[in-house]
Amino acid sequence: TYTGNFALTNASAHAIFRTGGYLNNTGTFSTVAGSTLSIGDTDGITATGGGASGSVRSSGTRTYITSGNYIYIGTAPQITGTGLLATVSGVLTINSPSTVTLSQATTLSNAATALNLLQGRLLLGNNNLTLSSATSTIGGNTPSATNMIVTNGTGQLIKAFPASAYPFTFPVGDTVGTPEYSPTTLNFTASSAT
Repeated sequence: TYTGNFALTNASAHAIFRTGGYLNNTGTFSTVAGSTLSIGDTDGITATGGGASGSVRSSGTRTYITSGNYIYIGTAPQITGTGLLATVSGVLTINSPSTVTLSQATTLSNAATALNLLQGRLLLGNNNLTLSSATSTIGGNTPSATNMIVTNGTGQLIKAFPASAYPFTFPVGDTVGTPEYSPTTLNFTASSAT
């Protein structure tokens, strides 16, 4: 247990908590715009309270910033946790050989690549994942049956489009029976959005 506050104080700061590793301090935890948090715990990151769950177990206030970057790196199935904010303007990255399940509805609003799928499946469950009109692409490695977004409940992958339309591929699939990657590409030639 670390006594005191723990803060990522500049945009290049990166705290890595691998599977089995976590921060357990008696003070507060905070991040700043552009900082990165790599999360390995099966419970992701939790918003409040001490205890034995999540990659950050600070007993004081936990401040996760919307413009931070969040990378899920667990080796076992994970949830994003209550600490992942409802709106993230940084980058959300899935880099897990297993699965990561969205814990609540989340909007990604980075102006370029808001979501990186490096490896693993992002399960929506009953929560919507919304990509804002500012998000033009999903980055990472080539999507496949082992690297995709899975709509395994009532949750939807939602994409808003700007007035200047462009093609967009939804890297989705399902895991019922044999996992299947079945993407959908929409290619708008015009938009009436204002």
